[in-house]
Amino acid sequence: MATIDAGLMVRLLAPGDAEGASNAVKGQALEKAIRYAFEQIPGVTCYMQDERNAFETEEVDLLFANVAHEDGLARFFGSRRRGVGDRLTKLSTRVGAGFECW
Repeated sequence: MATIDAGLMVRLLAPGDAEGASNAVKGQALEKAIRYAFEQIPGVTCYMQDERNAFETEEVDLLFANVAHEDGLARFFGSRRRGVGDRLTKLSTRVGAGFECW
């Protein structure tokens, strides 16, 4: 079982919890915490972070792959912002808790 350091999670999320934190700061703090948590799972690796598509209309915030087990987690899963620009928008909740799988 993966072990997640609760103190580190608090520190990673702290910038987003600060009074007056912008949506961009909140989003980056959440991304760091999500990346840390998922990378504690054996075989899960973050392959991409903050990459835009060729049309500059969407951004993949985090893209993970499970390389440990063929029958394990979805082969690729991640989170993305919806829309354009740098504004933070609500992550899809179609699958899981706050991220979209594909």
